Amino acid sequence: MWPVLLSARWVHFAALFVLFGAPLFLLYGLPHGAEGDRAVARRWVRRAAAIAAPLALLSALAWAGWSLADITGDPLGFMDAQVISVILLETGFGRAWLLRLVLLAVLILAVWRAGKSEAATAPVAVLAGLLLVTQAWLGHAAAGSGFSRIGLPLAYGLHLLGAAAWIGGLVPLAALLLHWRRITLQGAAPQEAARRAAPVLWRFSRMGIGAVALTGLGGAANAALHLSTPGELISTAYGQIILAKGLLFALLLLLATRNRSLSARLVRARDPAGDLGRVCVNIFAELGLALGVLALAAVLGVTPPGP
Repeated sequence: MWPVLLSARWVHFAALFVLFGAPLFLLYGLPHGAEGDRAVARRWVRRAAAIAAPLALLSALAWAGWSLADITGDPLGFMDAQVISVILLETGFGRAWLLRLVLLAVLILAVWRAGKSEAATAPVAVLAGLLLVTQAWLGHAAAGSGFSRIGLPLAYGLHLLGAAAWIGGLVPLAALLLHWRRITLQGAAPQEAARRAAPVLWRFSRMGIGAVALTGLGGAANAALHLSTPGELISTAYGQIILAKGLLFALLLLLATRNRSLSARLVRARDPAGDLGRVCVNIFAELGLALGVLALAAVLGVTPPGP
């Protein structure tokens, strides 16, 4: 059963990151007048959301079903209507899941409406953000007392929102980079593709600075509130997973820094097509590392803190 839970958490995290970060990209990522590129980005955001929304719902149902089976001690406990009613309505954990399932249902509707109107894209990001924040009620962050009862969910929420803005925004950015790369391969002037790419990459980079700050601040606070001493980063499984996440996060930062440098020189580069290709490779490498970070996050959530 553990592979089911870990897979469900991993898919759920990834889907919500896309549903938050990709629509958000449409609000900040494209300069005024870039209507052709905006149409490309909007099309890919709608496609990504149409895939991510049902995955978010199905993975949530799998996660909730496993949790109910674990609580009842019966692998088929999630099929008992009376048990489900008691847990969902009479426990804080159950009410959190009930709220999240309602939000997911509304999110599915919002994604369907976003396929018909660009103005309906923003509610998708808002609902996905709420779902990310309310994940704090399902794991270790919900078990705190005193200051940590407020501090842990706040740190967890900031950590997830920052990471989702960054990682989810990579999806439409990657689609645009492939679009511009295809333009250069079809014989168009590389300088034209570079001229269109540079301001978008710069806007994404500026957003990324804030997103990384939120991610790092929230992650550090979360670790500090969960671990009694710095030594537990090495002596406990929970701390070791945090260190592994930190290493992948550092590699992501290196790639992002490299992309920022390339974007700054893109328009003036002697080989703009080559630089654009290198940025494209880096972005897909970032997406691959991000999936690794989310896999570790899925494991971290079911690993008890402390010795």
